[in-house]
Amino acid sequence: REECVDAVEYVDSKGREKAMAVDFVGRYGIEQRQQRLEGFVEIALAETNLQTRYPEDVWEGDWSLPNLKSMWLDKTPITDWADVAAICELCPNLEWLSLAKVRLAPLVPGGPLQPPRGY
Repeated sequence: REECVDAVEYVDSKGREKAMAVDFVGRYGIEQRQQRLEGFVEIALAETNLQTRYPEDVWEGDWSLPNLKSMWLDKTPITDWADVAAICELCPNLEWLSLAKVRLAPLVPGGPLQPPRGY
């Protein structure tokens, strides 16, 4: 299946305005594979706007990632360890987590985690 997902307008080298359709070949197949979350073993959410797991209505359906082993959250706006913990609850078999260049608030030694934002 081919599907036009966007159109790009540009000016060519002779100054004429043109438009080009952008097709995503194989989109349907990719969407079908991504609906089966149990198949994910790695996920990269680096440089996204992910801040927290909540509100729950964002995570429609069963958002458990039971086979996820590796997750990248590099350069995300997450600021609290409670949010990291809440996201990791979705991944019971997580073995590796990257938080490079994430500005997390320092933990108080021996202190409890606050509830995640939006909880």
